[in-house]
Amino acid sequence: MFTTSFFLALATVSGLVSARPASLEARTYPRPGTACDISQAKLVFPQGLANLTAQTEPTSFVGFAFGVQNYTCADGHYKSDGVIARLFDASCLIANDPHGFSELPSKALEIWKQAPPEITIDKVNSAPGLFTSSQFQGDYFFFPNPKQGEQPPIIPRWDFSAIGGAFSGNLDAGVTGKAKATVAAPTGPQDVNWSQFDNAENSGKLGKQIYRTDTREGQPPPTCSDNGSKLSVKFTCNYWFMGASL
Repeated sequence: MFTTSFFLALATVSGLVSARPASLEARTYPRPGTACDISQAKLVFPQGLANLTAQTEPTSFVGFAFGVQNYTCADGHYKSDGVIARLFDASCLIANDPHGFSELPSKALEIWKQAPPEITIDKVNSAPGLFTSSQFQGDYFFFPNPKQGEQPPIIPRWDFSAIGGAFSGNLDAGVTGKAKATVAAPTGPQDVNWSQFDNAENSGKLGKQIYRTDTREGQPPPTCSDNGSKLSVKFTCNYWFMGASL
């Protein structure tokens, strides 16, 4: 069955994320949502991404995301309706296998694109062989701007307080993003932009700075003809959270 093949392939990818040397097994991990200490890890941008500024806070979490970019056709072009994604702890991969970490978005995207229709984004954390439940961090989504008439019309939020998440039930374990900078992905126009966000108005303790990097796909076709039609495009990426106070 195709579904079985999908799960087996996911198991191969998730093995990259969960693998860590035996010497790390007995240590006390720094906080929920990050199994390996990445407080000294630094986000380094490729040359040419001048719009993004360097982090000024220590690295707290790095989440690998499976998700969908949502669009609506309007006046011949697709307009963004935001993103829905699920994040999983990638800290041990950063600490122990940087090459595997760099390869993960591309490899995982190919598997995610082959998922059968019944494997929707809300079911990714429960798919056998994906990531263990302990590696699930939380969700990323957009909600309407409560200040009606102001821009942007929708606002991004990362939430690790969901049931089964890194900080289940802790309402401080989230952050609403205020866009600071965005730049075209260095990997090509098929990939959604890399972006940088600040914590909007002390909206949570998950981080003071958030970065989206290593994006793979997610862009819509350049034009559309059926006004009002909806489109969801699968993508993968990494999210970096700096300066958490949880």
